[in-house]
Amino acid sequence: MASAEPYWRYSIPVSVIWAVIYVIVLVWGLVGNTIVASVIIRTKKCATDYFLLNLVVADLMVLIFCLPATLISNLITRKSFHFVPKFPAHCAAFSVFVCMQKHSKSECESKYLLVKLHWLQIQFCC
Repeated sequence: MASAEPYWRYSIPVSVIWAVIYVIVLVWGLVGNTIVASVIIRTKKCATDYFLLNLVVADLMVLIFCLPATLISNLITRKSFHFVPKFPAHCAAFSVFVCMQKHSKSECESKYLLVKLHWLQIQFCC
């Protein structure tokens, strides 16, 4: 008879160290990105601010969705939960997709505004 695979990948002290490190990164990222977002929201002045806010939102999505799932997949053996190995990859792909959609939208809006401003300058100068 084959022996059953252990539930935890590492010993309990090592798992606790991993969890503490992940929690520190999660809290540090949430606090830092929240501070950056609040400053950007209060002082929106140019298109770069929107770009930075977009990066903050994307980073928060990765922190909230991917980091806990990655911790679980690092601590628990693969055969314990069948969905865990794929879940962090799906979360990361979703975060990247949303970020790229927001970048595309902001890029299209900025190009539209540049063309519109250029057209208005041509009309008023002539």
